[in-house]
Amino acid sequence: MADCDIPTISLPEITCLADLRTWGTQAEAVLQAAIDHIVGCIQDFEIPALDICVSKDDLVTCPLDCNMMNFEDATYADEGGVCVLPLPPNLGDYEFRHGTGLISPAYGDAWRSTAIVFDTPFTTELLHVSVTVTASGGCPSGVNVDGNDYAIIVQGDAMTVNGCTVWIYREDHDNDCTVAFTYFAVGN
Repeated sequence: MADCDIPTISLPEITCLADLRTWGTQAEAVLQAAIDHIVGCIQDFEIPALDICVSKDDLVTCPLDCNMMNFEDATYADEGGVCVLPLPPNLGDYEFRHGTGLISPAYGDAWRSTAIVFDTPFTTELLHVSVTVTASGGCPSGVNVDGNDYAIIVQGDAMTVNGCTVWIYREDHDNDCTVAFTYFAVGN
């Protein structure tokens, strides 16, 4: 590593006009040496690796513990923070729940049901549930709902603050399949 003190620039005195060319050559060499010294110091300078988890005492959790681009390992709370996303604001007195479900065992050309149970029950009542079929395992034709106005039903008298029952009709005579779905619920 170079000696990184301030370089000394020492130029000879000019005694006569005839020495100007020699003095210029010496001045250029001295300035070039000073610049080389500074460049050497910059090249030798190393920034220590920064571990933000060690450096920041006020961080409860290292912000690299979760990937905030795709929200893997993120948690939710009333207030946001490191790896914690704020809960979406409620619209008025409404709250929201969402998740996935599966109707199994495999079946075809029939109604089947399954229970949806919320991780956190609503305080007062469940007002609405939307269900969308996302996949049908082992069934090349998927879930055929053509010509059936009641292919997905959320049973009204089974809607409680804790969950509900969803019925899905599969119209397929050739294949027995399991049916995966997502749900979105609104309540207060």
